[in-house]
Amino acid sequence: MIMRYYFVIVFSMFLVCASYAQQEVVFNINHKLGTEDFALNMQSENQGEKYIIERLEYYISEISINHDGVSTNIEDLYLLVNGSEPVSVSLGMIEFQEIESVTFHIGVNEEVNHADPSLWPSDHPLFPKLPSMHWGWTGGYRFVAMEGNNNGVVWQLHGLGDSNYFTTTIMVEQRESDGKVHIDLDADYTAALEGIDVASGPISHGETGEARACLINFNERVFTQAGTLSNIVVENDLAFNIYPNPVLNGRVQLDLPSNVTSGQLNIIASDGRVVESHTLSGETTELQLVNRGVFIAQVIAADATFITQYIVVQ
Repeated sequence: MIMRYYFVIVFSMFLVCASYAQQEVVFNINHKLGTEDFALNMQSENQGEKYIIERLEYYISEISINHDGVSTNIEDLYLLVNGSEPVSVSLGMIEFQEIESVTFHIGVNEEVNHADPSLWPSDHPLFPKLPSMHWGWTGGYRFVAMEGNNNGVVWQLHGLGDSNYFTTTIMVEQRESDGKVHIDLDADYTAALEGIDVASGPISHGETGEARACLINFNERVFTQAGTLSNIVVENDLAFNIYPNPVLNGRVQLDLPSNVTSGQLNIIASDGRVVESHTLSGETTELQLVNRGVFIAQVIAADATFITQYIVVQ
């Protein structure tokens, strides 16, 4: 009898270990301009005005894979993303059963941000580049460098600063191919300019103003799971805020415009289904969302329908 119990215990331990196998994880970013594949100098529209993006570079660091209720941090990995080059990076071998989300930062952490860039190997993403991605000893690295042209009007957004080192978490569904597990994100760079009037020719280099707004957009709006919500048109006829985003523990606050005092909030899944509806009353409403994933938030008011940015509910 003792031997039988021993066999059961050993066999159960084998099943648990077998279910958490080590697999290579690959991190991919698809560059997008709206629903189109992104390319430098291709034309898009911002607040009714045509524009092109001539330079697009940004840093990603401190990537974590969130799986099976825990997180695995990818140590010492810094990506200098160039919008004109594909992003497909191995994150190494990770032991997991199911990946739930990926967390990363735009920019570099404070300690690295103020270190000497010349100490890195010449082929390292943090080594001095041309055009420069390093602002100087005090300012550190440019987290995002985005430049373009609007009908002859030049604009530049160079966002930096330790206070702008934001955390981004995206719910994902893993994809298996060639014996590897892939995490695929879409990066829509039209969303990086939301609320920024590039037609006015902003030259914003630093930690505030349009440069900071661009970094916030990278944190909240640019990245989604690849293919998510591609069949849904996102409009912004009227502006409203829903925060925090990502939504933690389902608790969220929604601020309506002053001219809208009531309505209905719909939480819409990637296939167009309304998975939740909430009645709104007053300019500010606190809500408890029950579904986890990536959604869009739609408000239906008495005389208008408008949709805000994608939201992630953790």
